[in-house]
Amino acid sequence: MNIVLALLLLLFPLTSTLHAAPIPVDIKKIVTFIYYSNNPTNASPDGTGFLVIVPATNNTNISFGYLVTAKHVLKPSTNSWLHNIIVRLNRRDGTSDMVSIPLRTAGPVENVFIHDDPTVDIAIICFSPRVEMYDVLYLPLDVIASESDFKNLDIHEGTDVFFTGMFANHLGDKQNTPITRFGKVALITNDKIDWVFGKTDLYLVEANAYPGNSGSPVFFHVGAERGNGNIVLGLPTLKLAGVLSGGYRDIEPIQTVSVSTNQYVTPNLGITGVVPSYELKEILFSKELQHQRDEFK
Repeated sequence: MNIVLALLLLLFPLTSTLHAAPIPVDIKKIVTFIYYSNNPTNASPDGTGFLVIVPATNNTNISFGYLVTAKHVLKPSTNSWLHNIIVRLNRRDGTSDMVSIPLRTAGPVENVFIHDDPTVDIAIICFSPRVEMYDVLYLPLDVIASESDFKNLDIHEGTDVFFTGMFANHLGDKQNTPITRFGKVALITNDKIDWVFGKTDLYLVEANAYPGNSGSPVFFHVGAERGNGNIVLGLPTLKLAGVLSGGYRDIEPIQTVSVSTNQYVTPNLGITGVVPSYELKEILFSKELQHQRDEFK
């Protein structure tokens, strides 16, 4: 009994230490804030985007930059895309710029790409801000979790996750100041889940999401404990889990005095839907984007 107790005392502090490891300091530098409006001086904050990078097929010294976000951030109406967005980028001098990006969903100047499955809430914009001017980083491909990564890392209910993105109540006076929220995987299933855009592939995480979080990158932060009961030594593994789509909400009546119609509130249930990262990879390696990179010599 004393030996078992001693082993538990040894293992649990080790596990807690590994799980408590902080997130990478620079991870927020992949995040940008997306605004609506044709006028940068009168833009309204709407959602989050993040930067990824993919090397050219025939020239590994050249890479293509993309801005990833939730599709509904760019297409708030089911029938209509925005004509343009404004992206707020942090400059290296401590200020920020509001950069306008036209959105072209078809034709020779197409710069917005989506999944063949219309229920997948991800959109990619061709966009490469200069790192010499802007204090940004690009997420490399090897950090984006594939379907095999889900199995190899033994992702399961209870795996640690976090996301970083816009906090609409405090955007930052001079620069973007993304907030980071933490949680755990709540559901992974082979079933398609009912969502705003129809039944789709999602996994659910126990972490509150609010307006402005849409499009945020969500990360697996896999530490010492794995689902098979083993303890793995070393630093936590960081992988992009997917793109935040939104939170589940409930509808509840408000108790009022002497009213003729019911009134309702929609409290957040604390469960957030995340589009799996392998859906993002499918867009990045779609025929259209692959052709662009193949053409570059």
